[in-house]
Amino acid sequence: MNKKKKWFDKSTILNALLLVFVILMLVSPTAKSYVIRGLMKVGLFQPSVPATAAAKAPSMTFKDSYDKLINIEELKGKVVILNFWATWCPPCRAELPSLQTLYEKNNNEAVFITVDADRKLSVSKKFMDDNGYSLPVFKTMSDIPATIYDGTLPTTLVIDKRGNIRARYTGAKDYTNGKFETFLQSLLAE
Repeated sequence: MNKKKKWFDKSTILNALLLVFVILMLVSPTAKSYVIRGLMKVGLFQPSVPATAAAKAPSMTFKDSYDKLINIEELKGKVVILNFWATWCPPCRAELPSLQTLYEKNNNEAVFITVDADRKLSVSKKFMDDNGYSLPVFKTMSDIPATIYDGTLPTTLVIDKRGNIRARYTGAKDYTNGKFETFLQSLLAE
């Protein structure tokens, strides 16, 4: 009787739940993304508004899922949100809802380029479709300098209408916070 009772005490149940949580975090990108997304909602992972001088964006070419080529230099006169991500990356998955919201609010005024770091457009397009995202998906067609993308996922750049990099963020961020939206609106108004 005591052994049976010992299996169902509070500490054993809590330890079992903790073990299940840890295992989920180790093996499930979806579970990790939900935890990160929850942390974003409570105010962690907020992008700061940069106060540094802008650097010129290099020439970079991307291809979308319809085989259309786009070069950053051709987008002068428009604000560009350039995001490097992957379907297997939990922080990338966590920030996609905020990027989607940003896209829905601003896709007529800004250009959104979400780049699949694995260059598997069919996989990333299916992922977007299956999860209800309408963000356009691209792959790189030219070398990307390490100062732009060093392999850290996700990496997001904000390029102004003159082709200057005004912000570079790494890691999951919530782009729907007020400071970032004010920053973006100021760039759109320039």
